[in-house]
Amino acid sequence: MELQSRNLIIDTQYFVSIKLDFNNKTLQKLKKLVDDNSVKIYLTDITIAEVNKKIEEKIQGAIDKILVSEVQYLKTVPAFNKFIEEYSYSKAVEEVKKNFDLFLESYRVVTIPSDKVNVLDIFNMYLEVRAPFSTSKKKEFPDAFVLESIKHWCKKNNNSAYLLSKDPDWKNYINNYNHHLKNNVPLLILQEDLVSLIDTVIRKDNELKDQVAFADKEIERNWEVINKEILKKFNDFEFDSYGFDGEEITDVFLIDCKLLQKDILEAKEESSSYELLLEFDFIVKYFVTSYDNIYFDTVDELEYNLEYSTVYRRYTTEQYMTIDFSFPGGLDTSFKIDEITLSKEIITLDYEDGKFIDIKEWCKNLPVIVCGVKDGIITEDGLGVMNFKDLDEAQKIFPQLSIKTETQDFTSALGNKINENLRFETWKALELYSS
Repeated sequence: MELQSRNLIIDTQYFVSIKLDFNNKTLQKLKKLVDDNSVKIYLTDITIAEVNKKIEEKIQGAIDKILVSEVQYLKTVPAFNKFIEEYSYSKAVEEVKKNFDLFLESYRVVTIPSDKVNVLDIFNMYLEVRAPFSTSKKKEFPDAFVLESIKHWCKKNNNSAYLLSKDPDWKNYINNYNHHLKNNVPLLILQEDLVSLIDTVIRKDNELKDQVAFADKEIERNWEVINKEILKKFNDFEFDSYGFDGEEITDVFLIDCKLLQKDILEAKEESSSYELLLEFDFIVKYFVTSYDNIYFDTVDELEYNLEYSTVYRRYTTEQYMTIDFSFPGGLDTSFKIDEITLSKEIITLDYEDGKFIDIKEWCKNLPVIVCGVKDGIITEDGLGVMNFKDLDEAQKIFPQLSIKTETQDFTSALGNKINENLRFETWKALELYSS
């Protein structure tokens, strides 16, 4: 991506999308660029007013949910009651607004004024839902006022700017009303992702050129190590599902992980930080209850004909993780992962989106390890191992092998039989490994 401007104007939608966390990890990386004068941040006075209004609305909504949700069961926990007592609506609003004010100050945010067109007064009427505004007619007006203010500011200063927002109204406005400065640089540039902009700014910094090149190579050189840690981190995800009345996730098995994109967030002489876009391929094991043939016995007051089954479905999902790593002394041999952070903690799946897996056929294609054998012969001491591409290949040498059934010479398949090799052991090998 070409760097077309160093001016960044942020929409209210972005702050809401990061849960009004004005000190999150990505913004911290942005601050370094601000401190280095690599990026300059702007907000319209309308946006500042709207963010303050959103703080009030979101905190009120959160408190309302606490009062009516299952969180009430925590009332028996003293620490929870202390939190509720200490963080009233007014105190919580005050604290978050203070964080926002600190953001404006520490990031040296420049305010784009709109008072010359008397927009602020109109917008305050909108925020207070005073006539002519109403709850059914107010949605489009704020964006129009903000974008017009930005456009006039850019024209007046003969400068372009990135507009950070995923709001489709902003996108439509830019597409319909944009024009170009000299050298064909657009006046308004839609930027839906802050991380990719940070990556672009860092990569265009000549002083960081060597550090960035070295950090990129460190990712490539150590991908096997990084990937192993990512696979471990995958276990920290919580999974939820919807779309079928009666499904329950009982297990998740990771099959593969691919790196789709990497954006650098910070480059130092002995450390770096990246956001990684990853594609996970995994199988979900469901315990499914079918109510199709259920009937209720009014005499016994019991439900009959409930049907239970285990179902496996395969999914792919794209998720972001942030990795911080260091290389003391600037040496590639000193590479060390400092932290890997999930961008979110819960992955929600649509039951119907998963591809049904016939687990019997799936198992047949897994690699096979047979323990207690050597050169196609069962050893007397239980030593020896043979590896096979799949079950068919293994059964050509040892026809007794069975995934589910123990035989005279071998155990049934050990392991989870999803993302691990099928492992068979002779009884002597089982005795040896168990001792």
